[in-house]
Amino acid sequence: MLLCGIILCIQLKEFPIFIQERGITLDKFRYKIIKFRTMKKNKYNLSEDKESNNIFYKPEHSEKLTKFSKWLRITGLDELPQLLNVIRGKMSLIGPRPLMLSDLEILKQNYPEQYLKRESFNSKPGISGLWQIYGKREKGIDNLIDLENEYEKSGSFVMDLKLILATIPIIVFANHTDAILGSRKARVCRQTITAGCRQ
Repeated sequence: MLLCGIILCIQLKEFPIFIQERGITLDKFRYKIIKFRTMKKNKYNLSEDKESNNIFYKPEHSEKLTKFSKWLRITGLDELPQLLNVIRGKMSLIGPRPLMLSDLEILKQNYPEQYLKRESFNSKPGISGLWQIYGKREKGIDNLIDLENEYEKSGSFVMDLKLILATIPIIVFANHTDAILGSRKARVCRQTITAGCRQ
């Protein structure tokens, strides 16, 4: 964490840690999350998030990332500071994905049934989890809720251990699915010039 923080501080020329409010819903398990800053603050306009109804893909921010920031995001190591949230008891290692307040507002307005389902969850938000590992962003909100609901019903110490072990290769092989950079398959498609390649 210290090494990552130093590199980000040099590249972004600002303090590499920031605090962002997130939650399972706007009222449930709402807390202040500790994260690495991966985008330059002077180029990042928070209002842009509110203009889009897509809470799973935000590629418009990709040009604001450095190469090191991109590596942090595709390995998931940008989540490291959240371990402090786990120590403070605000999060778990495994659990449903905490969402930004702007995304929760979109969820509540456009998908009220799914929002109410999330409101019923009693699991603390997690750094990793069923959706974080196996979820498909292209399948949208139903995929998120289905996997989180499965964890809510069947979560156990054994499942948590299996999900922690499943998280390791994602970090090692930089296979994290990111809202800005997309999936590994999508990243390869963008970098490969072939007639049949489609994101």
